[in-house]
Amino acid sequence: MSAPSAIDATIIQDANQAIQSDFAEQQSSDTLHNVESNTSTQLPEPPDFDSDVEDERIKLRMEAISQVLSDTIEHDTERRLEKLAARWSMSVDDLVKLAAERPNVVAPELAPDPVKQRIHERLSFNHCVALKNHEASPVLDTSLLPTKGPFSVHLVRNKGLVLESELGRSKKICKSMDIATLVSNPLTGPWLVVQYHKHTSDEGGAQDYAGNDMRDFARASRVAGTDLAEMPPSLVGNLAAGTKVPVVYVAVVDGSFWTNDRITDLRKTGRESDDICPGGFYVRSTADLAEFFESISQAA
Repeated sequence: MSAPSAIDATIIQDANQAIQSDFAEQQSSDTLHNVESNTSTQLPEPPDFDSDVEDERIKLRMEAISQVLSDTIEHDTERRLEKLAARWSMSVDDLVKLAAERPNVVAPELAPDPVKQRIHERLSFNHCVALKNHEASPVLDTSLLPTKGPFSVHLVRNKGLVLESELGRSKKICKSMDIATLVSNPLTGPWLVVQYHKHTSDEGGAQDYAGNDMRDFARASRVAGTDLAEMPPSLVGNLAAGTKVPVVYVAVVDGSFWTNDRITDLRKTGRESDDICPGGFYVRSTADLAEFFESISQAA
């Protein structure tokens, strides 16, 4: 599918600039912040979820409009374009023209929702990557785990961590894990930190489901039945499959939904340990992870 010839290069350029200009000041501020962070000797700053998700949303909108106005439109964009044209009772050609003239109206309807693309988990994971790349951090390696498929990682009663491909008749006891981080410890050798992440902002509906999912993870960590994780193949780091390392389970909670009362309840559900110990369950925010990893590196 090709864009109508009535749309010339000047209109396309103006459309892209219309989306970009709304956020020029914010992007300039973010660039300055990033330069300051990169030249600092302090540990990396945790993500600003609201700002970073908005940046991702704008990026996706710009990409969607650029796709619509390009010579060749990808299949997924074409499908979204056709659905939107039908919903707005327009022809596809007229919708493309509207996208060129009023991109800020069309782009939000065409672009994928970053929240549905694991953006929050990826922001938390990117913070772990930044810690890994900082010489003062004990993080050895970190992996963003797939949510489904043969290499997704699950908790199984009395078996600990199990790949989807190796479940057999074993029953999953919560949703798949999000992030695996390997932390150095000079006394015991490396520890595995299994992270289940939820960023939740408001009350009701899907937010309540997020709370239920996190409580399921807290309960699952209690019955996984092992203080030593047998490393699934290619999970994280260079450790051979089957290597046993101390494991801890961390509920990473971000967003205004997670009030002190809810965090306290979650800690009770998972029977959070006062000390760092193998098999323990802990509740932390992404901003707390650097300190938590440091505590693991000093655990006896």
